[in-house]
Amino acid sequence: MNTFKIRFIIIISILILLFGLLIGRLFHIQIINGWRYSIRSREQSKDRNIIEAKRGNIRDCNGKILARSISSQLSLSDDLLAYGYERRKAGKKNKNMNFSPIKRIYPYGKLTSTVLGYVGKDGYGLAGIEFYFDEYLRGENGWCIRQKDGRNKRYPRIGMPKKSPKNGHDVYLTINVQIQRIVENILDQTVNHFEAKGGMCIIMDPVNGDILAM
Repeated sequence: MNTFKIRFIIIISILILLFGLLIGRLFHIQIINGWRYSIRSREQSKDRNIIEAKRGNIRDCNGKILARSISSQLSLSDDLLAYGYERRKAGKKNKNMNFSPIKRIYPYGKLTSTVLGYVGKDGYGLAGIEFYFDEYLRGENGWCIRQKDGRNKRYPRIGMPKKSPKNGHDVYLTINVQIQRIVENILDQTVNHFEAKGGMCIIMDPVNGDILAM
């Protein structure tokens, strides 16, 4: 009987000790360090979303759009030549940051492509007008903080800090797209006729020196 009582007291003592340790741990987490875990929880339930600035249009002398940017979620018709780039998710660098994809399209296809150049995956102009006037065309990206719920769904929340994007400026060229089309067609025919490796042509306005086609 004495042995049973001793074992019973030991077991009860161990249970009381474990229960006391559990209560102490909960007190330490919720009372002493509760504010730290609360801040950490709020930070982990937010992410930083980049709002990409819309790149400016490139227009000819009559205002016709030679290059423009659209959201990649929009459908592109088959007659549009899309030199698109998609923002790689910055999660590779920072899991709390991601980009919204933008595509650069050229409504006239290959027409004036050697003059306009193209845009790289990082959104910077790499050749032609896209490169030379990149500072004016690119604009400045914005950002916003989004909240995440228990299912990892993200949604904007009122009162969260944010910065609106600044869209790029339009650039107007002296190029006349109609004259450019005629020049490129004739140049292609001439190159093919003489079986040449290539050809160049520049059309200028003799009055003011404007480049109408190149």
